[in-house]
Amino acid sequence: LGFQLVADEDLVIPDKVGNKVVTSIAPGCFGDKSDSDSVLNNMQGLTVKDGSTIADIGENVFEGAAMLAKVDLGNSIQKIGNNAFANTTAISTIKNMSSISSYIYTIKKIYILMKKKDKN
Repeated sequence: LGFQLVADEDLVIPDKVGNKVVTSIAPGCFGDKSDSDSVLNNMQGLTVKDGSTIADIGENVFEGAAMLAKVDLGNSIQKIGNNAFANTTAISTIKNMSSISSYIYTIKKIYILMKKKDKN
């Protein structure tokens, strides 16, 4: 769907693309990990705004996003797919984790990675 990064390499997920309402973030929508110019390989921040229409982050969506350091999940996310943030070891900040209590295990794994990185 042609997402673009803003100047500081942060990705803000829109509520609409054209006239279509965005309700989920699907695997592969940010490009291929093997493409060094893809959004997936260059994003440093991810924001889902509070009150967004986005409720679902699909499986493996951000897997391998090596530069992703800041994540703001907003208050609309209800489901996070398996391995959605796998191999995103640069993450140092996660906002609005509590809004997805049913997926806290996934978030805890990310948080544990952050804490391990802080000790090194």
